[in-house]
Amino acid sequence: MQSDNYYADIINSYGPTECTDVVSSYTIDNNEWSNLRTVPIGKPIYNTRLYILNKNLQLVAQGFEGEIYIAGDCVGRGYINQPQLTSEKFIANPFSDGEFMYKTGDLGKWLTDGYVEFIGRTDDQVKIRGYRIELGEIEAAILKYVGVEGAVVVAKSNHENEKELVAYIVGNDGLENSMVRAHLSNNLPAFMIPNHIVILDKFPLSHNGKIDRKKLPAPSTLLSDNRDKLLPRTESEERLVKIWEETLNRIDIGVRDQFFDLGGDSLKAVRIIYKIKNEFKVDIKIEDIFSNVNNIETIAQLIDRKLWIIDGPALENSENVNVVL
Repeated sequence: MQSDNYYADIINSYGPTECTDVVSSYTIDNNEWSNLRTVPIGKPIYNTRLYILNKNLQLVAQGFEGEIYIAGDCVGRGYINQPQLTSEKFIANPFSDGEFMYKTGDLGKWLTDGYVEFIGRTDDQVKIRGYRIELGEIEAAILKYVGVEGAVVVAKSNHENEKELVAYIVGNDGLENSMVRAHLSNNLPAFMIPNHIVILDKFPLSHNGKIDRKKLPAPSTLLSDNRDKLLPRTESEERLVKIWEETLNRIDIGVRDQFFDLGGDSLKAVRIIYKIKNEFKVDIKIEDIFSNVNNIETIAQLIDRKLWIIDGPALENSENVNVVL
């Protein structure tokens, strides 16, 4: 018996609660799935208008990124008993006198076919050392690693008032931040690799069940609480500790502390490599800092191996050299 194939229409709708939930929609054709790079949020519904504006509330050109604003009959009056938040989100529409529009905090762009593509959140974008970074993109890359069940990436200020990326992860037992970092190094550019990767038993939650980012622990607190500081035992380790302390502006560094957990980043890694070359007269690659070999103990062993190759006979009788071949 032959049966007919029936397909349900799949509609991707978009809209915040402040604008009665649905302000645009896009119907996905069954033949489109294999060709879609991303699913648009569609065109505005009846009596609704979407604007994509820059920071000066000016319209951006087709294909360029901007913030999505909503105007029309759907826009609410504001938040009950929250006048300040209302004034921030419900603003005068510069394109229509006497009308208000809602500032969504969402990023999007107009496509050539007249549909709107959703890109992300404005509060998920940060600028660090001149690079504009989408935190959600880092989270998506972390979630691809086997054993990771949840990931949150935030930008925090360190003791030097510099922005750093911190990734908080919940996952299976045995999950190691060094392995996650190695995974990210193979999938993201160096400037998007988090300075700190913190593995938690669970995320702190707010009263409504969402992750409470304000209660995520500071990486420096975890470092001081959860480690046994191992002092240098060889001359190479002692000299490296001084280099790390100068570069990272810390005085509590142990030889097994991970470079990135101490606040290291790509720029500081380059500085350390330069200082190692001046101090030891050997070359260390940036990959040695970004790989699993990223603490003083293992880098000291790497340096000692290089020195042994160069000056083997002179080092064989040295009691201070810890060579691992």
